[in-house]
Amino acid sequence: MADKTVYLERINAKVPVDNILYRMGYKKGKTVLPPAQQKKIYDAIAMGEMLCDIKGAYLFLKITSKNGGNVRLENNALIESSFVADLFRSSSEVLLMASTAGKAIVERRDLEMKAGNNSLGVILDAVGSETADTGLDWMQEFLEAQLAKKGRAITRRFSPGYGDLKIECQKTIYDSLELAKIGISISDRFLLTPEKSVIAVAGVS
Repeated sequence: MADKTVYLERINAKVPVDNILYRMGYKKGKTVLPPAQQKKIYDAIAMGEMLCDIKGAYLFLKITSKNGGNVRLENNALIESSFVADLFRSSSEVLLMASTAGKAIVERRDLEMKAGNNSLGVILDAVGSETADTGLDWMQEFLEAQLAKKGRAITRRFSPGYGDLKIECQKTIYDSLELAKIGISISDRFLLTPEKSVIAVAGVS
């Protein structure tokens, strides 16, 4: 597999509409929408999809040591998490990934919210979030298929800010992937811009 960061300037992946509706609180088979409202929602989702520009990056790095709740990588980066260390107990490498839906969807959401169009803003927010996640799904599925040919497998992915993997780990992964190259920046509080950007790590065995 790649021994340096691979940048994907355009990921052609479609977000499942059910995922967007679920994020907004709609439950399939339970939530009933009048036809007129349903059309407005689907039109708003279509608008959001047009505003998204999915980009991604991934990198494989060898694990050089595992010590309790720490996993050290070949570039000397340290992932501090007991959960992740346990998840990677059979892994020899890690897969670092990032995906962004771009800035246009965030700017339009904020514009609509400021104008008082809260319903549209909420839908655009959900589209942006699900689109960023879909970028990670696409990359992981693609790489899983490639690795499967070699008898290898990828664990479930895990993102900083969940469980005991602190949000500070965003900076570690951000630096390793050099995400500025696809227009992602990180703040002193370890928050990503564009807002609808996600980072994750998975183990490879």
